[in-house]
Amino acid sequence: MKFRTRNNLICAFAVLCVAWTSQSWAASNCVTVAHDYSSGESLSMDPALNFGLDNAGVLVNVYDALVDFDNNFELIPRLATSWEANADATEWTFKLREGVKFHDGSDFDAADVVYSYNRVLDPDVGSPGKALLDPFVASVEVVDTHTVRFSLKQPTATAPLRLRSKWTYIVPEGITHEQFEQAGIGTGPFMQESFTRGAPFHELVRNPDYWEPDLPKAECLRVTVINEPITRAAALLSGDIDVASVIDPELVGLLNKNDAVTVRTAPGGGPLVLNMLIDVPPFDDVRVRRAMKLVVDRQAIVDGPLLGLGEPGNDTPIPPSNPLAHRNDIRPRDIAQARSLLSEAGYPDGIDVELYTAPAGVGYVNMAQAYAQMAAEAGIRVKINMMPAAGYWSEVWMTKPFSSSNWAARHPVEALAVGYRSDAKWNDTRWYNDEFDSLLDKANAAIDLGERAAHLKAAQQLLAEDGGAIVPAFFPVVSATRSNCTGYEPHTIRFYFNFRTVECAN
Repeated sequence: MKFRTRNNLICAFAVLCVAWTSQSWAASNCVTVAHDYSSGESLSMDPALNFGLDNAGVLVNVYDALVDFDNNFELIPRLATSWEANADATEWTFKLREGVKFHDGSDFDAADVVYSYNRVLDPDVGSPGKALLDPFVASVEVVDTHTVRFSLKQPTATAPLRLRSKWTYIVPEGITHEQFEQAGIGTGPFMQESFTRGAPFHELVRNPDYWEPDLPKAECLRVTVINEPITRAAALLSGDIDVASVIDPELVGLLNKNDAVTVRTAPGGGPLVLNMLIDVPPFDDVRVRRAMKLVVDRQAIVDGPLLGLGEPGNDTPIPPSNPLAHRNDIRPRDIAQARSLLSEAGYPDGIDVELYTAPAGVGYVNMAQAYAQMAAEAGIRVKINMMPAAGYWSEVWMTKPFSSSNWAARHPVEALAVGYRSDAKWNDTRWYNDEFDSLLDKANAAIDLGERAAHLKAAQQLLAEDGGAIVPAFFPVVSATRSNCTGYEPHTIRFYFNFRTVECAN
């Protein structure tokens, strides 16, 4: 299979590096970070509506959550200092950190937590996080000033995991969506002086009263978007940005050879996905969907488009290296079986499909090209429709019948729910399956870890066989910083950006 040649890439990279040096974004004493796609008109300081990476990169620094995850998905106390369940895990009580203040000087307490979670659950707010909370949260109540209790609809041993998402940052009691249009008020390490949707940069300043001693290290933080991978890397090399949160696999080797930057990789990775809308022909036939999956040489996707980074996938958002994966081997390619399934579905001479893609995420275009070549061997004739990165998420994703996308890495409990539960706002294959939903409910209720794993694996098996997602591979979070910057490590969950400890020497 043919992809862009290394020599052509090096030439393009060199030209852009020279050109970019004349486009200085003087960043004063700020740490400047560039992400790889924009939220566009969806950009908001309202965490309940958190969308793109630039949005997440701002909000994670303005707000705090009850808990965080480390790179092994172990829980870390944040605004909650401890938590415990009753005997049957139908109630979870969280003790809250004392002495924390919001950016406006008001005190953080239990009422703020109750308000924040009720906003996500409110259908009028329209938060994607509602699909994660609503199946199991019955109510949230104040126990005392620094204690809250979550009452659940059924026993939920995984509640602390499920209560943490990118939509459940804590905001002041009573704040409205209209107020978020002006600025965000949180308890986080950085404060926002102003908010302008569509601005080239979003600037945050150090919170002098942050609850973690001696943090943040930087005086200010600037967040921007550079869609093109080569342009983003060129800006890093020129010193116009300090951190590139995402590095294209084709550029990793080149950047590793440059002393001006340091490439950093998080363990694990998020799934690259080809989405089939299963209510649109020909993908409304499960035999076609299965044939589309069987043509993939999964290791070849890793070795080719991803240049050996990451690992193959088995058509679920859980990597096979995860102990909770439904299978730890790699789904084999079977062209003969794919042809047979297409014939059974009424396509004995093959089938024509259109695949929409864009340089809107790591590996999208090269993965689409590789898939088209693989599928051709089974009589699946793929026409690639190249779209601009701008507008891709509003005009293509969840709209076109067959398209490229990706998800950030998540704990299996959340990963299976956020895109595949019947009531998920971002159900991007329109796959609605009651049995799948029931298996997730049983997994979340199971106190016994073995029983929970069995339900999660059964849910994945169902998704892999019948769902509309082709997951050929997982790509790790690869970031790069200027070599004069310290304290930054990428997170397995790519939208959890910790800039509290980052500083860059002049």
